[in-house]
Amino acid sequence: MTLMRAMALAACCALSLPLAAQQAKTPLKPVHAVHIGFGQWVGICYGYCSVELEVSPGEATLLKTADRSDKRKHPDLRVRADLSTKHWKELQQLADHDTLFALPDHVGCPGCVDEEVEFLEVKFSDRSKKLISYNAGSAPKEIKELTDKLRTLENKLGSELPL
Repeated sequence: MTLMRAMALAACCALSLPLAAQQAKTPLKPVHAVHIGFGQWVGICYGYCSVELEVSPGEATLLKTADRSDKRKHPDLRVRADLSTKHWKELQQLADHDTLFALPDHVGCPGCVDEEVEFLEVKFSDRSKKLISYNAGSAPKEIKELTDKLRTLENKLGSELPL
């Protein structure tokens, strides 16, 4: 190694040490949920076959969509509601990053015998996201409390849809 290269390498390393030491002292912000999606769909179906709940800080939206049937008979139905900070924080705490990423993407064989499929998708502050699908009513125990609360919210908003 030439003297110039050695000096350049030493200068580079000397400059990066204070930055590395500073980064080690700065605590990382905990990763938290920024968006939660939850819903159900059925593969072979006529009429309304898909329900999706989207929850973000301050709001929840429920969307009910039909299969490829006549959209005049089965138009998309949507209802939006304000969500309290307290309710969002409760859902956010149940959507634990490490717990979700420890689960497989597919639990069992979702929809294998034309069963209703349920899904949970959580987007996090570090831009990661996790999607878990399973047969409806068979949520893994690690997410059951979260999916139960989301189902309650889905049912409440669903009662406001114009059917």
